[in-house]
Amino acid sequence: MKVMEEAQAGTLNPRDCQISVAPGNGTVKVTSKTPSLYEDYIQNMVRGKLEEYGVEADVTVEENGAIDYVIMARLEAALVKATRNDMPDRRHGGGRPQRTDQEEAVCMSREIIPDLSTVSQSTGAIAPCWIWRILSLWSRNMIPGIS
Repeated sequence: MKVMEEAQAGTLNPRDCQISVAPGNGTVKVTSKTPSLYEDYIQNMVRGKLEEYGVEADVTVEENGAIDYVIMARLEAALVKATRNDMPDRRHGGGRPQRTDQEEAVCMSREIIPDLSTVSQSTGAIAPCWIWRILSLWSRNMIPGIS
């Protein structure tokens, strides 16, 4: 994967980090309040993530007490910006699984269940917007168990 432009993610607030990604050969520079304790660990963590995604880039980490997952999230956000959203989805083993129509119907039917804010307190009636959504899904046979 190719880094096309410089990108940055994060802030310099306490418990956060700012990560800059630029086209390069894989140099990782860490600036921290406690470099002797965490610099090598952060460098190895960042290099591992770059190898996982197959990216060669120069990365600068300005760490201000951030936890591992914050650093990884900021790195991934910067990589998405730098590669212009050309990142693989790693949440499901390399890609999003395709849903069947039945699975999609179940997901959509969960969305149409009204919460108490849409039910009239005086009459107990469902708001018209929910009725429209239920009817539109029913007309497309997308609600399981209703025919």
